Amino acid sequence: MLSHSMKRVCLYIALWGFITTAAMAQARDMDSRLQPYIDFLDREGRDPLALVLDQIKSYDLLNFWNCGTFFHQWHPGKTYSIRFHHLALSVEKEIVPDAGTARSTAGMERYAYRWVRMADGLWDSAFEARGNRPVAFSLKDNVLGATAYTGNQVHKAAPGQTMYDANDAIIFLAPLESLHNTAMVDIIYTETFKQ
Repeated sequence: MLSHSMKRVCLYIALWGFITTAAMAQARDMDSRLQPYIDFLDREGRDPLALVLDQIKSYDLLNFWNCGTFFHQWHPGKTYSIRFHHLALSVEKEIVPDAGTARSTAGMERYAYRWVRMADGLWDSAFEARGNRPVAFSLKDNVLGATAYTGNQVHKAAPGQTMYDANDAIIFLAPLESLHNTAMVDIIYTETFKQ
């Protein structure tokens, strides 16, 4: 069960991606629109749970501006970054795409990336060893939290960052292969990964 302080935040559903400098004013405006809701929750004594994105630092030790870092910086102690156990998109490096390469909105053609299991499957093995029962727990002071940061900004992350630096807690629902038929989605699995 999560502590009161961990739950004391507004419900905020964030889009993947970063809050860029150009979007910072819009994000601050969004934050000011959320403040009355936060105040209402405080007055009513209600405790919805915030689900926010990673709060990691870039190679130059500046924050990656996303929902998690925005709330972490401007409302310290009021956010809780939760990771649902899933495959991680590991962006390994930036590349220069061929001239004829189609361009996507997300710009993924500019990166060499692959889908990976956390800690080469160690997390999956740990959950399997305890019967694959759903569980949620803090990543503080444990082997999962000490795992090297793995995620879509790993190529820009400061050296030595851990999963606990990015997320406060983990929620495991079920083995990856049983979640919404992910094992059937061939487009994200290489033959090596399937083995």
